[in-house]
Amino acid sequence: MIKNFFIILLLFFGFYEPAFSAYIEMQKDVPEEGLFDLGPTAFSFELQPGESAKRVIQVTNREGHEQKYQIEVEDFEGAQIPGNSIALKGKESGRYGAKDWVKPELTEFTVKHGERQFFEFEVNVPENADSGDHYASILVSRAISESDRPANKETSPAINIKSRVGALLFIKVGGPTKEDGSLESFSRDREWYEKGPVKFNLVFRNNGTVRLRPQGEIAIFDMFGKNLETLKIEPANVLRDSVRGFDVVWNRKYLAGRYLVKLKFDPDLGNGLIEREMTFWAIPWKEMSLVFVLLFILLFIFIFFKNNFSLRIRLEKKSDNKGNKNKKINLSK
Repeated sequence: MIKNFFIILLLFFGFYEPAFSAYIEMQKDVPEEGLFDLGPTAFSFELQPGESAKRVIQVTNREGHEQKYQIEVEDFEGAQIPGNSIALKGKESGRYGAKDWVKPELTEFTVKHGERQFFEFEVNVPENADSGDHYASILVSRAISESDRPANKETSPAINIKSRVGALLFIKVGGPTKEDGSLESFSRDREWYEKGPVKFNLVFRNNGTVRLRPQGEIAIFDMFGKNLETLKIEPANVLRDSVRGFDVVWNRKYLAGRYLVKLKFDPDLGNGLIEREMTFWAIPWKEMSLVFVLLFILLFIFIFFKNNFSLRIRLEKKSDNKGNKNKKINLSK
């Protein structure tokens, strides 16, 4: 009987997973900054259809007063414009959204200044989920009560700005995936330069079903083949079926002559580097004009003094010749 009882207890605690309960901790020496922060800001999951996983988020009140916050879940997706990285979808569903898979433990909470709220969220992948990446975000914002809203929305100059911070969820569902991408362009901001800086831009498209983290470097050489500087292209997420721009700046002010630029770009596909080259000219025409003016002035001064010196010598010779001639006349008399 006792043996059976212990077996039941062992089975119970072996399969029982205690539920996480949201809790609050007071932090020491939290400065008043008029804001709140959240962490971690990104989560990565690799799950099979039908599987689930749980994680914990923390939010710290640095407002300087007690504040109520609300929690929302939205889809996001990669941008189709190179200048943007992601696009939050609001109430709409994303092309590869997962907001319906995400269940936060809380929908709202109130904390005093210096307090940190911990809460759990769960990701449940449906049995029929497509393989590849899916994206959702957990957003925390200040809850605006009716008393905080303007009495007359049409005439009141006060505007309630909804400040939000969020955590991005990258959920990779197991199954067949496709890794594919291409460098669409490698360009600079001008045809030629008077002076620096020089701004380079790359546009990379992810044609696959999982996110990629490309990186690379740009080496710059002068007209004599000397490597002046190598600029790093830091790794960055490019989500599935999206484009992303990479801006790299060469902060060198004084430029002159012809420059060769060599790009080595790793698209994170495991099949080698993408290499590109370009050249550009830098013509500091203002400085060159000033040099030409100074040279012209120096040349003018040189010619002026040279001519005056030559004229003086000729006059002196002429004067000497007249003197010698007069002496000869006097001697003949």
